[in-house]
Amino acid sequence: SDKWYYATASGKISRNKWEKIKGTWYYFNSDGVMASSQWKSDYYLKDSGAMAEKEWIFDKSYNSWFYLKSGGAYASREWIGSYYLKSGGYMAKNEWIFDKDYDAWYYLKDDGRYVTGTFTIKGKEYSFQNNGKWISEAKYYKVKPITAYVYSASGERLSYVSQGTIVSLGDTQSKKDSQIPVNISGLSGFMNKSDLVAIDKDSEFVPHYTSDGKYFYHELSPYVSLRVAPHSSAMTIGKKYYSTDGLHFDGFTIENPFLFRNLTKPSNYSAAELDKVYSLMNIRDSRLAGKGAVFKEAEERYGVNALYLMAHSALESAWGRSQIAKDKNNFFGIAAYDSSPYTSAKKFDDVDKGILGAAKWIRENYINRGRDHLGNKATGMNVLYASDPYWGEKIASIMMTINSKLGGRD
Repeated sequence: SDKWYYATASGKISRNKWEKIKGTWYYFNSDGVMASSQWKSDYYLKDSGAMAEKEWIFDKSYNSWFYLKSGGAYASREWIGSYYLKSGGYMAKNEWIFDKDYDAWYYLKDDGRYVTGTFTIKGKEYSFQNNGKWISEAKYYKVKPITAYVYSASGERLSYVSQGTIVSLGDTQSKKDSQIPVNISGLSGFMNKSDLVAIDKDSEFVPHYTSDGKYFYHELSPYVSLRVAPHSSAMTIGKKYYSTDGLHFDGFTIENPFLFRNLTKPSNYSAAELDKVYSLMNIRDSRLAGKGAVFKEAEERYGVNALYLMAHSALESAWGRSQIAKDKNNFFGIAAYDSSPYTSAKKFDDVDKGILGAAKWIRENYINRGRDHLGNKATGMNVLYASDPYWGEKIASIMMTINSKLGGRD
């Protein structure tokens, strides 16, 4: 094959030396021949002789991939994205790696990427976080699809939950290898493993409850907090509490005043008082403002609590300001399915019909069928109305806030 040499400005052949030529490094051996397709210490010279830099190289002689960093040295005992380069620069694959810096085990697949989710290794299933860390004992899982079902032991669909929902591991043994026992918002059942990915409570946010000394809150995310009950002396301020149903905790129970209230019981507030809510809540440009009389008419005509209807519409339509509310007069999320909320949402002719029509629909499809309270995933409207496991709790929290603003008569 052709041999390349490099002569300096003085005309002397470069030997045993690196030379930077037009921005690229090359190495010339003792005979002055340009090195190619070989290693020079920690650096790799490609077929062209150019030093590899910021790129992957597969070396057939070592049957391994290597990564050459900025500056040309190979990566060693470090991560490059989802890949781990071992001592000597070899890419790890089909093996476990313990990283002292992260104090965690990882498993690298045949293509070198770390495993996430559930993965079978030598016939045994293991769970990994989204960042590749092995979860030695999975106690929490996150829902992957847009919606996923919760089943009974016999296979009956009990309810469904939304994407991103965190469920805790249940204590009932599953009869199917393809399912995991779970607890979520008061409901115990089984979910398909394929719908879940294990998470670690120490590295990912898990919903919990806490008290500030005045109220007890459900922390649904770092940004969403629901007031669910007054503080009690049994609670430790600032402590994180976990519960499978949001009612029973270690050392105490709570009573959410609106979560299980019968929605056929009328509100004590008049239409005029309900009209004050939007200004009291500093809500502007709501299509529902001034509709207190319509909410009360819905209550009287269909026997559905007006305060609940107002709170429900607030949650589903952002207080009457959502796009679906503006375009379709749909304030209650009726037929706004998770996969296509805007397209599938039912349209009403005007605001009044949006309120009255929804009250009639709720009465016929839920209250008349025994689901006469908000509830959770085990009982009440929340079982089937919404995939959000805390939908009922959110509406109850809004009812609590409105009730407080109006004087606490409900």
